[in-house]
Amino acid sequence: MEQPPHLRPGLMVVHGNRMERLRDLAVEWMRRYPLGPLENETLLVQSNGIAQWLRLALAREPDAPEPGLGLANGDVGITLPRDESGSLRVAFPAPEGGVRWISPARLEAVETVFAMTVHKAQGSEFRHAALVLPDRRVPVLTRELVYTAITRAARRFTLLEGAPGILAAAVGERVQRTSGLRERLANPPA
Repeated sequence: MEQPPHLRPGLMVVHGNRMERLRDLAVEWMRRYPLGPLENETLLVQSNGIAQWLRLALAREPDAPEPGLGLANGDVGITLPRDESGSLRVAFPAPEGGVRWISPARLEAVETVFAMTVHKAQGSEFRHAALVLPDRRVPVLTRELVYTAITRAARRFTLLEGAPGILAAAVGERVQRTSGLRERLANPPA
């Protein structure tokens, strides 16, 4: 693929009364001059509806428009450059095996993480999960938390213990429920 000439940062104003042609111009421009990793680009448009319309057009693969993403809450992807141009795509495991590449612009409610809490990982499953324990006891480190962390691993689990005995202490600690629900159910108000 031929590299486009380098563009200096600046402001560009494009005006027209044919929305589809403006959209096509914006899509072509951004494909021709893709952003580098961690670069940011801002497009100002008249309304949220036009912004969403443009976002969908930018996210669509040139030859394979897809109606839905087929992702569920808790799915985890990795953002990587897709090709020599450096344009970023998010790689998700495909249900049939292999990798599914999705434009970051198509992903609405995402959280960027390098590592995540056990609580955030609930509902997800990973081929390999690692639990990093602290070097001292903390109140939230309980048997239930360790169990939840271990069960996130589909094939392999790694435990990194900050100090000897932390895992044993955690497994011996149970969650203390303090909601008062049991008492309220046993003694309903009159």
